[in-house]
Amino acid sequence: ALTEPLVVVVVPVFNGGELLAGCLESVLDQTHRELQLIVADNASTDDSVAIAEKFAARDRRVHLVRHEVHLPMLEHWNRALAHTPE
Repeated sequence: ALTEPLVVVVVPVFNGGELLAGCLESVLDQTHRELQLIVADNASTDDSVAIAEKFAARDRRVHLVRHEVHLPMLEHWNRALAHTPE
């Protein structure tokens, strides 16, 4: 049983590797304990995926959703939201 309500944070990213690590650290530093962080990559060609994979490997709350082809913004967002718990 959860002691706090689950909070899900979705971080959409496309070639945002330069700022991604700082963003993910900021989310994970929150005091709310029941947290899930979904990194939704929209076919980045920079190091965004590698950064997200490193975070996911060291923290069970981080999940990477990667799209192999670049999607329109709304479709990308909707597919990312499909990975959130009900």
